[in-house]
Formats: sequence, structure tokens, C-alpha cells
Amino acid sequence: SSRLRAVTHSFARSAPRTAVVRSLASSSYGLDDRTAAAAIKRDESIRTQHLALNTDVPNASLAPGSVEVNADDVRRKRLVYRSKQRGWLEVDLLMGTFAVAHVPTMSAAEMDEYEAILNQETIDIFEYVTAKKAPPADIDTGMMHKLQDWANGSPVGTSPESYAQSKNNANMT
Repeated sequence: SSRLRAVTHSFARSAPRTAVVRSLASSSYGLDDRTAAAAIKRDESIRTQHLALNTDVPNASLAPGSVEVNADDVRRKRLVYRSKQRGWLEVDLLMGTFAVAHVPTMSAAEMDEYEAILNQETIDIFEYVTAKKAPPADIDTGMMHKLQDWANGSPVGTSPESYAQSKNNANMT
């Protein structure tokens, strides 16, 4: 279930594998050690595949005259897309407008920090960026502070008209 994946992921980031298995096995999920270990292994496999940067694209998707994919361009486009498609309008607008304005000029290290933020749950991103909750240490970086400054500047406005204009400007239909 998605709840099990979320628990597995949060444990897997912060605890040794044996501790994760014991914790899942003794939790309310009622998993035995073998089942918990299998769930963790499968979760890690799915996350690795999901987070891998796929540069194997059809030739029709290449820019006119191009013969190969630039992995840096693919990563930037993916970050912008993931920023705009969170599934929650406020976060889509906040992260999408930020990404359109900043991702094209980010360094590789800044993209790493930004991607770590995007890998969080949408509700958590909203609470961290709007400073309703303190972000965990691993994402409390310069990029998080840039996002918080962006949110404090109210870049998407405060009325339906300004939201519509922001969506239009960021090419978010």
C-alpha cells in the first residue's frame, strides 16, 4: 500500500536495513521479517527506477537537427515538469513558477538540492516552503531558503485573476 511505501521510505532513509525490517515487522502492519525485507527491497527497486534519469527518447522527440539527447536538458525539463504537476494547485503554481524562473540557470548541485525537495510529499513541500513546518535537515539547504523567499514574495498573486495570469506566464494550462 502507499502507506507502507511511505513508512518504508522514511525508515529506509534514516535507519540501517535490519532496524527497518524489525520496525516494520513489529509495527501495526503485522509483517514478518521476510515480508518486510521483501517490501523494502521492492520499494528500493521501484524508487531507483523512478528516480533514474531516462535519456532514451524516441528520435521524434529530439529537437530539429539533433541526433542525441543532452542529459542536462532532460533533467531540467523533468524538474520543471515535476514542479508544475504536483496535483495540488497551490503547490503547482508555487513550485511551477519557481522552476520556470530558476531551473534553467541552476548548477548541478542546486538541481540536486531542488530534486531532493521535489522528492518529498506534496503536502510536506507546501508546509516546508511556507514555513508552517521546519524542513528536515537533509533538505534545509540554500535551495529551500530560496523557495521560502520565493513563497514569501507571493509570486503567484492573491486573486483568481493573478493566479490565472501566473499559470499562463508559466505555461501551466
